[in-house]
Amino acid sequence: MGTCKLCLKEKMLIGKSHIIPYFFYKHYRFFSSSHTIKEYGVIPPGVPLPKAQWRKMNDGYYEPHILCDECEKKIGKYEDYGKKLFIDAKHFGVRPMAKSKHFAVLEVKVDYKKYKLFILSMIWKSIVCSLYQFSAITLPEEKQERLREMLFHGDEGSEEEFPIVTQRMIFPKNVVGDDLLVLPMYRGKNREFLTMTIGKWILTIYLEHTDEYHTRATCLKKPGVLPLAFMSEELTVIVMDFYCNINQDKPIKNPFQ
Repeated sequence: MGTCKLCLKEKMLIGKSHIIPYFFYKHYRFFSSSHTIKEYGVIPPGVPLPKAQWRKMNDGYYEPHILCDECEKKIGKYEDYGKKLFIDAKHFGVRPMAKSKHFAVLEVKVDYKKYKLFILSMIWKSIVCSLYQFSAITLPEEKQERLREMLFHGDEGSEEEFPIVTQRMIFPKNVVGDDLLVLPMYRGKNREFLTMTIGKWILTIYLEHTDEYHTRATCLKKPGVLPLAFMSEELTVIVMDFYCNINQDKPIKNPFQ
């Protein structure tokens, strides 16, 4: 018995809740033959992690006793939809014809509610879990509570509430990036947002409404339009270099600022 972090009721809690859905690990080859995973990301002070770290891991990031069975199934419905898009849907892998210097945008029809709550569920679980790999993510209590309410009540909110941008990296032929997993990172300064990278996908969640035109133009929109931004190979290499050096002392240009 324990308190479910989603419904806040005393219930029997399940023994395993994946923070990032298992289908991502399975599809994007995060595991080698020796069952290791390559993790990048901002880490807590005092925890040494030079560049990327190979960790022994058989089943991805998960934690017991977070959710009751009912709430796990509730979030599971959004994860099922996420799998259909990120893993099964062919149009999510289509390369758009029109190109600019760094981006090309392809509009994809999605279920606004299911897509948004799927992305927010990963962020919320990253916040409420106790795994040190996710401890760099902290949000004000009112925002954490709002995320919980949205997931529990199936409330997707307005376009201005937690805007989401989805980007797909295009790796050069000599670069294999499908094993890339960058844990959620918080960025402050001029804009407050969280970003996480899974395989070729970069997911950005803004904590406040943004008036920047280029950001608004690529945010998820109602009733269900997702401007899917494809990165150029050049920009992808810059982003990869940033990830590989994120925990180093040397200065490096942040492509997300």
